[in-house]
Amino acid sequence: MLAGIVVQLVVMLAFVTFGVVWAHRAAGELRACGRALWTLLFGMAVASICIIIRGAYRTGELSEGFFGPLAVRRPP
Repeated sequence: MLAGIVVQLVVMLAFVTFGVVWAHRAAGELRACGRALWTLLFGMAVASICIIIRGAYRTGELSEGFFGPLAVRRPP
């Protein structure tokens, strides 16, 4: 399970890296695009950041197994 989360995290980081490179190379064309594309790119960026944060947390959570300090729920 931990390996799957790490693979997901690595793939998301690669996706974001390629997206940033693409946006940098296409900056001139992107300036001429409408608001709908900017809204889409903003939504993809927010979703990607949230997935990366989740992957980083889950990696730390499961790094010590299912009963590590982050994974165990303690009663209130």
